[in-house]
Amino acid sequence: RTPRDDSTNPSCPVFFFSEDRVDGKIRRLRPDCGAVGDEDDGDGVARHGGWDMLHKGNIAVDYLEFVGGCDDSGPQKGRFRWTNNKTFAEQSARSCYPYSEGIVATRGKVMFVTKTSDLIFTLDQATGEWRGIRSHANEVLSGEGNFQRSPDQITLDHHEDFMFLTTDGSSTPGVYIHSLQTGKYYTLWQSRSVGTGREESVGHAISPDGRFIVGALQKDGRVFLFAREDGEPFTGFDFALRRR
Repeated sequence: RTPRDDSTNPSCPVFFFSEDRVDGKIRRLRPDCGAVGDEDDGDGVARHGGWDMLHKGNIAVDYLEFVGGCDDSGPQKGRFRWTNNKTFAEQSARSCYPYSEGIVATRGKVMFVTKTSDLIFTLDQATGEWRGIRSHANEVLSGEGNFQRSPDQITLDHHEDFMFLTTDGSSTPGVYIHSLQTGKYYTLWQSRSVGTGREESVGHAISPDGRFIVGALQKDGRVFLFAREDGEPFTGFDFALRRR
């Protein structure tokens, strides 16, 4: 399960959790921000809550339900709500978003992936609407590379224009890019030296200044550090130039 902080309200964030099982419901956790004070991490900056935010007061937990279910044969969209009924949420998970994985929250939206259906879901917190798009797994991508297996973990670049997806088991593991502006997919990096075994790409991260990208192969144990030859940051980089 992967929590992500929705920073639209930094003084009282909301946390979201995915669960990698067939009936694994998405959870929303809302701290009791009035029950905690400010905390200093040692850098002289007071931050509201800190560790206590998830451990004190009346913490509210509810679950994602797709109202009316979903239809695999039609457009992947509908309405959702947060419910206290675990049974309804588990039914939604089993039918619509089984084996949910990587999850991020940004700009009032929550995005997460499902491995079995190769879908990327977006929940619009303002409108209560959800949409699902195919992750282009098992297709040849723009430029080079191929996304052979299911999406696993997801992260966003610092400007939140690109989504990075790792893969759960593949003979060509790597990190793939989904442009949130154009909808296109690209290969950031892909290993070609692991034969036919099932390998996972993990640990994708971007340095705070955007100049370095880190990634790893789980079973092989290799960790990679990427940088542009001109020393410029990857943030805002035009991936269509195919500089990889």
